[in-house]
Amino acid sequence: MPPGSPFRRGTSLNPFRSKESFIQSPSLTRRQAMEAEQAAQTSAPSRGWFRNSRQNQAGFLRRKGSGAPNRQEDVQLALEDELDYWKNQNQQQEVELQELEHTLGEKSKESADMQARWNLENFKYNLLVDMWAMRVLDNEQLSAKS
Repeated sequence: MPPGSPFRRGTSLNPFRSKESFIQSPSLTRRQAMEAEQAAQTSAPSRGWFRNSRQNQAGFLRRKGSGAPNRQEDVQLALEDELDYWKNQNQQQEVELQELEHTLGEKSKESADMQARWNLENFKYNLLVDMWAMRVLDNEQLSAKS
């Protein structure tokens, strides 16, 4: 990765996602669900001699397998987190688009109403000008006859 890249090892692939967004989101992400499941598995009573030992009673359970993180699983979880983020962005943009379409519909109705009002006022104005011109001509003819 290039230096200064927002994508660092151990973080989500999304540079804009903050811890607050996890707290504010109504549903758990897959990573959080897996971490909760792992915590539940480690806190569940184990079988064998370790179940009643002091370490178990104190809550120090041993992990199965080597202690090294599973990189493929981490990458998959990071990709799933990023996918969840982009799905959320897509939903927000869909809502915003619907609001804009609704506003556009209202504005086009308002525009059509204003155009109809303009046409009526323009017709009235032209009719008054024509009537005034006819009156002027009639007055000229009457004055010419007398």
